Amino acid sequence: MANSLTTNPIVIDTFSSDVTISSVPIKVKKMIFWSTAADDKLVLEDNNAVPVVYYQLATAKDTRPIDFGEGQHFNSLILDVSNGTYTTASRLLIYL
Repeated sequence: MANSLTTNPIVIDTFSSDVTISSVPIKVKKMIFWSTAADDKLVLEDNNAVPVVYYQLATAKDTRPIDFGEGQHFNSLILDVSNGTYTTASRLLIYL
């Protein structure tokens, strides 16, 4: 599959290299991260490499959403694959 950065939700399903989700301010309402492995973790950073989202799965196939209510503003959003752990079945949905 391929990442889809221009849709709502944004879909990240390829974790082979860093992904710039947005280099400009972005408002996110919800994220859903899942994988087939327990202890996989999602780390999103801003353009200064400061972690702004950290989420570790408690169990395999855990799909609890990260709900930001009316929305959380981020100055930028980058998936740095070296800071997280992902399987080939990992998926991230970002709702704007």
